[in-house]
Amino acid sequence: MPSVSNARALETLLDCFHQAASAVPDPRTGSNKRYDVSDAAACALATFFFQFPSFLDFQRRMHEESARSNCGSLFGVSKIPSDNQNGSLMKMGTWAA
Repeated sequence: MPSVSNARALETLLDCFHQAASAVPDPRTGSNKRYDVSDAAACALATFFFQFPSFLDFQRRMHEESARSNCGSLFGVSKIPSDNQNGSLMKMGTWAA
């Protein structure tokens, strides 16, 4: 079990991550904005963190069945996009520095 200081460090890191992801400009318009860019970025981070290729699909199903998911509780994601939607969001040119 992680120590309290490790849990706080992870929480601080994720807070910084969400702030940075929220600052990324979103060029999408209209009904194309169903998923927030910061949620997509957090889902991408979660996919790498858990190292499971179909992680987002599993999390979406878990949320539908139990109204809970690791994406929501650990990474603060409010809406979980599909793998394809997340990939499209991550490929947007707004991530270029």
